Amino acid sequence: WIVSLLDFYKEHSEFYLALYHAGLSDIMLETIRNKLSFVMQVFMACMIGGLLTLNLTQVLTRYLIKYTIVWLNDLNIFFLLWLTCIALPWLWLNRKHLMMDYADKIIPPAIMRILQHITGVAAAIMAVGLTVSAASAYKANFGLVATTLGWDEGARYLPFIVCGILWFVCAVLDEIRRISDEKGGTK
Repeated sequence: WIVSLLDFYKEHSEFYLALYHAGLSDIMLETIRNKLSFVMQVFMACMIGGLLTLNLTQVLTRYLIKYTIVWLNDLNIFFLLWLTCIALPWLWLNRKHLMMDYADKIIPPAIMRILQHITGVAAAIMAVGLTVSAASAYKANFGLVATTLGWDEGARYLPFIVCGILWFVCAVLDEIRRISDEKGGTK
């Protein structure tokens, strides 16, 4: 499995280098990364604010008015899906995902770089897989209604499609940045 990932990286490393040499300078790369990160942070903050508002509304109506708004649970689920599906690519883009923090003290730097490239390529591959499987689930569930709000059940899979696309973009940006860092940031 790892050997096939290494082979994939060797075959496609020219793609990453071509993107880098196509004019994505270090400054441009950082600008793209920062703007994308900011947009995702604002979106996640809105989702957290929405969750707080929905839950506060639910608690207040349940205990003060003695009335339960059933469809608020559907909105909570939808907001949580979007929050987690935007958080994953954001974490990858900002290198805040789980890494081998201890391993870099044990494993030599050259092998560590190879492992980082392997995880970057694996992330891009998994992002494509997530997008394809989510699109398939969306298509299979399109037209079904299983929520109290009467929403199309396929809508639950839209966050995963967006997540897969963003994760792929973030993984490619991170890999280009990693290559640029290894080359010494010459652009």
